[in-house]
Amino acid sequence: MLNHLIFTKKVETKPTRNFMFTDFSSENKWLSLRLASFSAGYDKRFIPFFYDAFGFLDEAKNGFLNMPERDTTPLINTCIQRAHELSHCNLMFSGGVDSTFLLACFKAAQVPVQLYNYCPSGIRLLPELKKFVENNFNITYIDKFQDISKLKHVYMGSLCDSLFFSTHRLVGEKTCKRIVNSDGSIDFLHEFHKLPFIPLQDMMLHKFTFDQIELVLSYAAYLNVPLNDNIHIARFIDWISCLPKYMCQASWGYFVGMDSFFNTQKFINISFTQYWESNYNEHHDKKILREFIADTLGTDFGVKKNYT
Repeated sequence: MLNHLIFTKKVETKPTRNFMFTDFSSENKWLSLRLASFSAGYDKRFIPFFYDAFGFLDEAKNGFLNMPERDTTPLINTCIQRAHELSHCNLMFSGGVDSTFLLACFKAAQVPVQLYNYCPSGIRLLPELKKFVENNFNITYIDKFQDISKLKHVYMGSLCDSLFFSTHRLVGEKTCKRIVNSDGSIDFLHEFHKLPFIPLQDMMLHKFTFDQIELVLSYAAYLNVPLNDNIHIARFIDWISCLPKYMCQASWGYFVGMDSFFNTQKFINISFTQYWESNYNEHHDKKILREFIADTLGTDFGVKKNYT
């Protein structure tokens, strides 16, 4: 059994990497990409974005985030401050719990925001929520993709799940089935399966050199996070190797050029400090968000997770 080593590598934060000149050949794939392959969130379509955002693992790759620091600031307070910073921005509003929570943040901050609802198949907002939004905010309904691509300074609620309400699992522990409902809306059915615990170093044994295995274990020791069960291992892998993928997935999957409301170092720090154990909850109702929506907007409108 390999032991954790305290690793003292100096981490320098550098500008975001240039993917145009990256060699993706199998013999040159970086360490964090191979580590990401253990995650149920691994998707070959996003290979350029499976890398260590903190620049610890891959010597030749640049991190774009600083190593996380302890931050006990309440999440809600930070979100309201973020809304102040993004005053007058454009917000993609789907009517799900995340985007409705952001709506409540702008309301609490008392700053203007322009809402856009992309509805190529017709408006699908809950009737009560739709009425409230139209009476209290500026909202534009768009049914053409090209009209969305013209917008600037656009933010989404992406990253909320990955940072604060994680359901990260290892390959084989989580499956996802896409369901198209009779009304044309899309749902995703997640199923969780328990697998025997296998130490991370054993998972890496046939894909990594011993020096690489020790480097990965030293990373967990450096962060002082446990690797004592599958859930902790999945959180560690997804947080360090898949975070760039989660940052870009929603915007890439829908509209290029959009950013996450939560894409700041402070939210990273809060996630690391306060929400590392959130991966133990398989089915999150996001109570803290729903309560804030109800307190700020008068009701939570029955909002739920919404992938569309």
